[in-house]
Amino acid sequence: MKSTDIKLNKKKKIEKLIKPGEIININLSDISPEVKEEESFNYLESIVSYVDILGFSSKKDLDDIETTLFDFSSPLAIASKNAPNVKFYIFSDCAFIVSNIDFAGDLLASIRYAFTQWISDGILVRAGIAKGSFGEMFTWIHSKNKHDFGNNFVSSLFSGTAVVEAVRLEESGNAALLFCSEECAQFYHSHYNEKILTIENNKYVLPWTYTDKALIRLAAITSRRLVKFLSCNDEIYEPIINKLRNTMVFSVNSAEKPILPFSIILTVLNLPDTPDTIRKEIYKFLSIKNIDNYKGLIQNWQETEYYKIMKYIADSDSSIP
Repeated sequence: MKSTDIKLNKKKKIEKLIKPGEIININLSDISPEVKEEESFNYLESIVSYVDILGFSSKKDLDDIETTLFDFSSPLAIASKNAPNVKFYIFSDCAFIVSNIDFAGDLLASIRYAFTQWISDGILVRAGIAKGSFGEMFTWIHSKNKHDFGNNFVSSLFSGTAVVEAVRLEESGNAALLFCSEECAQFYHSHYNEKILTIENNKYVLPWTYTDKALIRLAAITSRRLVKFLSCNDEIYEPIINKLRNTMVFSVNSAEKPILPFSIILTVLNLPDTPDTIRKEIYKFLSIKNIDNYKGLIQNWQETEYYKIMKYIADSDSSIP
């Protein structure tokens, strides 16, 4: 065997990241993080919302992923400028939005702004919102040797009852809506005269919009994606289908003029590429007995540029198989 062959077959040794050393007794304060008290804070009463993009983990197209992340974070960045007393913590496709109880109105206004922008971009977001405690610590590594930690270390340390509850509410919600605890719902009802709505299993929901225009967009996008997932004819998508069904129904029931989101759903169902079996299935789900009663409304929607844009946005999601 040639010497050159031997060199090529040698394996490079991976050094241990932390090298062993002498075991000595040291004080706990020498190794634990130091809290910068003047920048740390605790809210005994706060409002915390946890928001998460539905279907993000199933996206396949890199351009779609990057665009979605940009469109998700941008409304929160804009809201932060207009609501300086609300804190925004963004992690990839999810975020925490936090405020002291005194600025609960600003927080809900920020969420509503973000939701209307998200649905305009075809992003379906599920959220939880809760009332409780929240605290954050600003820390850095306390050490005499400044080389013990790197500039690539980033931390955001926060906790509280409202954090835990907001995450639980988001995870258990079966629609792209803003789910809230009963305590939080009662607070917004008594202090801001907000409506208290319920969805399946009596889960509390705070309306993220009162405008029919946003609900029309929500109806168009959820119904179009519902058709596409139903067309896959695979039980694996049943949880997604249930979320889309509930969101679609909410868009109709929450509108000031329910006929508007309802009629755009029917327009989506009457597209040429909608399988007849699926069309009939959703007709039955919506208790539609005679589609001829809506032919005029369907034709009006089909001729609008607005409807064509909504269809394009709904079809641009790479999470749909």
